[in-house]
Amino acid sequence: MTAGGDEQAVGHRPAWAFVALFAAVVVTSSAALLARSADAPPMALAFWRTLGAAVFLSGPAIIIRARRRRADPIAAATGPNTRWLLLGAGAALGLHFATWLASLELTSVAASTTLVTITPLLLAGYLTLIGQPPSRTGWIALALAMAGAVVITVGDVRTDVRALAGDGLAVAGAGFMAVQLRLGQHLRQSMSTLDYTSRAYAVAAVVTGATALVAGIELWGFDRATWAAIVAMVAGPQLLGHTVLNLLLRWLDAVTISLALLLEPLWGTLLVLAVLGEVPPITAVLGAPLILGGLALHLRLDGSSQATPAAEVPARSERPG
Repeated sequence: MTAGGDEQAVGHRPAWAFVALFAAVVVTSSAALLARSADAPPMALAFWRTLGAAVFLSGPAIIIRARRRRADPIAAATGPNTRWLLLGAGAALGLHFATWLASLELTSVAASTTLVTITPLLLAGYLTLIGQPPSRTGWIALALAMAGAVVITVGDVRTDVRALAGDGLAVAGAGFMAVQLRLGQHLRQSMSTLDYTSRAYAVAAVVTGATALVAGIELWGFDRATWAAIVAMVAGPQLLGHTVLNLLLRWLDAVTISLALLLEPLWGTLLVLAVLGEVPPITAVLGAPLILGGLALHLRLDGSSQATPAAEVPARSERPG
């Protein structure tokens, strides 16, 4: 989706990146089921989810940073601008998880997972405001995909105050995700996936943990089933889902990734149906082809002018992770 001259044109987008994108979306979609299965406050889930991933990734990240610092102290140094961007990206990620997980307790899975994926619309609006609007084809693809999301949501509209509050939290979650992707695409110009995600997850854990403590929200004392769901959330949606999405910012732009995330409502509601028996509306199935069509149009017709959010990262900084 063209966004003016903001980024460099993609020279090569490997086929495996798209396979990894859809696989990561499927894995990420299990978060709604795991959250519904866990008997813990949303803020606690957001804290443990990000803390667990940060702990898992920090060890290798610290070792790699130490090696780079010895090899080239100047290049390995983190400037103040980068630190502020990391704080912003991590805080936005933590707030994204907190608001979205809270929305799952107030509204349905179909409505929550659909509204939290309006990120591409928010990104397109931001690019338009700064004078870098998507191309005409990009707007058509976006409209088609968003129409699918609307179709899914319309079948599950509720007007009670509780559901509306949940819908609002899901929209807020989409906004925080847009901020995280936008900042992340800039940071990935000079940081590896492992370096970026380990730090961003750590900041997210600090933000959600501090918020929980100030608000008096319990962070422990859960039953075994809840801890099992938290561990699964760290291993699946966080490490194999969001971390892979951040890895793909090296080859795919934020709009492409956020459009693919529009498939999350379909996978999420199907998983909840299979495991918890919560039947989704028929519109969840009807809206899916529109989302797929919009994504396919974006990739097929707008690919030649696709913007990449990350310049080529030196080979030494693009380690597995």
